[in-house]
Parts: sequence; structure tokens; C-alpha cells
Amino acid sequence: MQPASTSLNSRASRVLAPALLALLTGLAACGKQTSSSEASSGAAGLVILNPTAERAYFHDFGSIPHGEVVRHTFRLENSDPVAVSVGDLLPSCSCSQPTISYIDADGQRIQGDRQGKPVIVLPPGAVAEVQIAIDSQYVRLKNMDKLAQVRLRCDSLNTPFITFEMHLIVELEFQATPAELNLGSVPMSSGARATSDIIRGVPGSGLAIEGVLTKSPGLEVTVSPQSRFGKELWVVEAILLPPLNPGPWQGEIELATRGPEGPARSFKIPLRAQIVADIVVQPATLGFSPFSPARGATATAQLLSLVPGRRIKILSAEIKGSLPPGLELGFEAIQVDNLGRAERWGLILKAPPSYPRQRVLGQLVFELDDPDQPRVEVPFIFTGV
Repeated sequence: MQPASTSLNSRASRVLAPALLALLTGLAACGKQTSSSEASSGAAGLVILNPTAERAYFHDFGSIPHGEVVRHTFRLENSDPVAVSVGDLLPSCSCSQPTISYIDADGQRIQGDRQGKPVIVLPPGAVAEVQIAIDSQYVRLKNMDKLAQVRLRCDSLNTPFITFEMHLIVELEFQATPAELNLGSVPMSSGARATSDIIRGVPGSGLAIEGVLTKSPGLEVTVSPQSRFGKELWVVEAILLPPLNPGPWQGEIELATRGPEGPARSFKIPLRAQIVADIVVQPATLGFSPFSPARGATATAQLLSLVPGRRIKILSAEIKGSLPPGLELGFEAIQVDNLGRAERWGLILKAPPSYPRQRVLGQLVFELDDPDQPRVEVPFIFTGV
């Protein structure tokens, strides 16, 4: 039995020895390659030369007044022995705008293109300037800590990415609720009004609203100081006066302010509205529900008088367009008065199950008893699906 065991061990040795030798040779080669690479290169990739904090990629702007644009430039040296291609510069929010450039050997500034692929190529030894601008108007949260970030990605094996961080607090002297007066859909002949409550954004600042400095044409504005729950505030009421032209409208109120040392930075409230006819149909285009072979399809809407207290009566309704016959139009007053007039009317357009299932465009025409707007037209779409 002993010779058989000796023979087995001998065969195993012949099989394992070459594999073991190859493994040891490979490990030795890897060790030599790593050691050689480390010895030949002291590269650290993109290195920040002008740190302003313990973390080189961090900068603190501190507190800044609302409306200011602040900038900081990080200077980065390409310490790699090869050129580095910057793939992109990605800001974390719309308030931050980064740029990158460097001065070449001829003294010319080479500006990066954020839309380019790559954004910029940095030769060995080049010093890039990454400037990051932050517009405080677009910082959403005021009077609290904000950390803006910009990530640089590149093909350096040592620094494939760098995340720049900027801390700031945007101080807004006043806070308005709502910050923007959205008047919504405003009828042409009656206008609209809205209010905003203003408090101090920085407690104990001693700032106060003095009155209206400027306002957009067509606005009537009042400012009333009040006290609620022991806190001073100012109520701003804005009235958009008729007559008005249809379409989108934008405006602004600028308020004068005063601090302990005299006049201070003005405070602004934006306004917007959509000026529409006094009588409208909502939605502005009727669309049908999914077609059912058993029930057909329906489209519903409301005819509205947007002027408070102004009631109307539908005298007649008609379907117009080059379309197959068979559609049924109905209307009904909501909270009708004894004269058959109402501020709102429900509208319904029906396509019966037998109606041709094809795309149809048409128009509904309503004749009203209103002397200023005796006719209202609204389009509809039937798709047959």
C-alpha cells in the first residue's frame, strides 16, 4: 500500500508545482509594478492651492443680505503628469453658477465650456480657477443655513471628482406671506385684490415698513401696521383696478423701510395675474371621457360669471362645426334666482353609443342676456377613444 501512496503524492506535486510557481511569479510582478508606479509618480491629481478652511474644498460666505451675488474662486493645480479632462461641473441648485478657466503658457486665458465634452482640458502643471457665483435671490430658504455644492468630475485617477461646498445665510430683512401675490384669473371689468402679511425676517433688527415707495401702474396699494400675538407686522393690500386688457399681467410693489440708523433697503413684493373675460367657460376646451360602447362619452364644463354678484342667463346654445350629427348639448343653472339667472351654469355634451368613433373638432356657442358679453364660444374635441 505504501508505494501507491508515494505515487499519488508524487503526481500531486507535479500538478501543483507549476501553478504555485506561476502564482508566486505573478504576485512578485504585481509588487514590483505597484512599487515602480508609486516611485515614479508623486501625483495627487487636482490640488486646491488656496484653501480658506480646514477642508480645502469648503468656503464660508457667512451672512449676506438678500439680493447680493457672492463669488469665490478655488485655484486647482493639475499635479498629474498627464493632461486632465474635466467632464462636467454640476451645481446642486439653480442659485449656483460655476465657471472654470486657466492661463496657458502664452499668457492667454482658456475658458471652459460647461456645455462642451469635455468642459476643459488642463495640461500638466496648469492652475485652473473654478469660480462659483451664488445669487442670493434664488436661494429659496432665507434666514437659515444654506450649503450649496458644485461637483467637478474628471478623468484624473487620483481625483476623479471634487465636491466644492459653500455655506451662507441669506438675510432677508422682511418676510411676506405670501411672498408673491398671485391674483389668479381676473375679470377685465372688475379687477381683483389680495393681501400679504409682512414680519421682520431678523428678530430684533429694529427695521420697519414706512409705506409705498413705488408700484406698477393700475395698482392701488395700502400698508397697515398691526400687532398680532404681541408681534408687530404690516398688512399690504393691493387692488388691481379695471379696466384691464386680456392676457398675462405682472407687477411689483416696492416698500420703503427704515432702521435704527435711518432709511434701509427697500422691500419688494411681486404680483401676477391672468386677465380674462368677465364670463368664461372652464375648462377652456372641452374634452370627452373615455368612450364606452354602452354609454358613449360625455364632456362637462361650467360657464362662470367671474364678476361678483353679476348673474347671467343662457338664452340659447348651439353646436357648430363640420361633424356628424348626434351630439347632445345640455345646460342647467346652479343656484338660479327667480329670474332664471345664475352666476354658474353646468354644461354637458354627450356622444351617444351610436356616434361615429372618429376625431371631431367643434365649437359650442352660447347666447346670453348679458349686455356687455352677449356671446360665449368654447371649442371641444372628440377623439372617439
